[in-house]
Amino acid sequence: MASSIDVMRSLFYGKKSRTPMTQTFNASGTWVAPATTTMIDTLSGRGSNGTASSVVAASAITVYVNYLTSGSGSTAGNYGWASAVSLLDSTKSTISAGGNPTYTEYQIVQYSNNTYRVDTHSRPLSGVIGSSAASYGTGGWAPFGNISNGGEGVVTWNSVGPPTNGDPSSAFSKTFPGGTGGPAPTGNFTNVTVVPGMSYDIVVPPGGTITFTYYQ
Repeated sequence: MASSIDVMRSLFYGKKSRTPMTQTFNASGTWVAPATTTMIDTLSGRGSNGTASSVVAASAITVYVNYLTSGSGSTAGNYGWASAVSLLDSTKSTISAGGNPTYTEYQIVQYSNNTYRVDTHSRPLSGVIGSSAASYGTGGWAPFGNISNGGEGVVTWNSVGPPTNGDPSSAFSKTFPGGTGGPAPTGNFTNVTVVPGMSYDIVVPPGGTITFTYYQ
């Protein structure tokens, strides 16, 4: 027994011999319906994949050093760069332990009258990848000696980011979603009407695909 699609073809084309065609798009492009084609028989596709998680690089100034020529601190003496370096190393170790650490941010103010002040603030983190932390000094940061200028100690690390979603593909007013935190699902349609001679935009993101069959 002839299917409904076969009946439609026979009514439109009579006894003409027609050729089955398969078209695949792995990137965006344009398809022009042949003059003898009024229907896409099968249409399948998927968008790009998502990822279960991502690695996000981050950094923060964890030790601030300021040198002021006016004012006075609460403690006598020069705090010293070696002490500032020790704080930076300690903070790096805390962050490098991974997980959800809380590190201490230090703000050192050294005054020219040989006094200083140290303020602290707690900074929570989440999803830190263990052993990923590194540190460096910038500005006037020095490895040793008395503090006579400002500088910053910086810690860098990697964290596990949230899942990502893929981008959708689309063709003939049909949409194929991208993956949600993983591989994209494959969608399927049948008997999609097209207009002979009309140009159709096929949108395919990297990693996606669109495949369709028709007769011409």
